[in-house]
Amino acid sequence: MLEPSTLSEQAFSRMRQMILDGELPPGQWLKKRQISSLLSMSPTPVVEAIRRLQHDGLVEINPGWGARVKTWTVSEIAQLADMRLALEGTVARRAAETLDSHQLAALRVIAIQTDELDQDLATSIAHGRFKEGTIFQPDLDFHRGLAREAGLLLIAREIDRLRVLQATCRTMFLTLAPTEVTHLQILDAIATHDGDLAERAMRTHIQSNVDHYMPMLRERFGSGPVVWKSESGGGLPATEED
Repeated sequence: MLEPSTLSEQAFSRMRQMILDGELPPGQWLKKRQISSLLSMSPTPVVEAIRRLQHDGLVEINPGWGARVKTWTVSEIAQLADMRLALEGTVARRAAETLDSHQLAALRVIAIQTDELDQDLATSIAHGRFKEGTIFQPDLDFHRGLAREAGLLLIAREIDRLRVLQATCRTMFLTLAPTEVTHLQILDAIATHDGDLAERAMRTHIQSNVDHYMPMLRERFGSGPVVWKSESGGGLPATEED
């Protein structure tokens, strides 16, 4: 039998992935008994997982009503993008100052894999095979790994959180963003050991994606909430007893 802490971790990981994959979309009420049955475990680790998801910003808890997957406003999504630009620009600069050839070689493998998945993305969307996790995980591994290799462990943890939050905001906009700077080109800039060049490469990489989706979000939702399918996520609010 799994220990409670292990069950809690398992519930957290599985629910987090369900949010990323859109199985639990923004606005979806989280009914503890229903999720417990789905995960084949008791409600206790599910309750603990929901608290952790709230701490990470993925879930909102409304006293007396229950918990649901967070619905983001366009303004909040813009703030997430600004935070990423600041943090990851710093990471690229530090990486240019500190990474050696062995570290760059290891990251190059991930960069190539992510860039290849980027190239395949348009085909996946066209044939209805797109799934967030197929591109999200290697991309996260690259950006988080870069921060770790540069010795910025606290920033690496925050990048992980920000990337997960952004991934829940991609809603209905599954068009291919232009790639002005690839992951491999970011590494090439870092390999010059020029901090200014590396930071510019990273910021351009992130900004080109932001410039692609933010105008669409603003046109459709203004600065208000981004409503994906049904705001209620289907069904009535969960109650504390659910």
